Amino acid sequence: MHVGPRPTFNAGKTYEVHIMGITLADLPKKLTVTVVQKQRGIHKFASKEELIAQMERDKVEARAILDTDAPAA
Repeated sequence: MHVGPRPTFNAGKTYEVHIMGITLADLPKKLTVTVVQKQRGIHKFASKEELIAQMERDKVEARAILDTDAPAA
């Protein structure tokens, strides 16, 4: 989950939640999000590709934090 500015894209504050292991079609209408642990701070990346690569590393770390066997998206 990210709450804050989007410095890589020079954009304002946003609220984003990445949901692993579920398709959009299976997403319930109402969702409760629980914060378990902060992974990293806000960082401006040099490119969209660098941000995407970091988000992939974040997913691996999040799965380890949650100790889940969710399939890779």
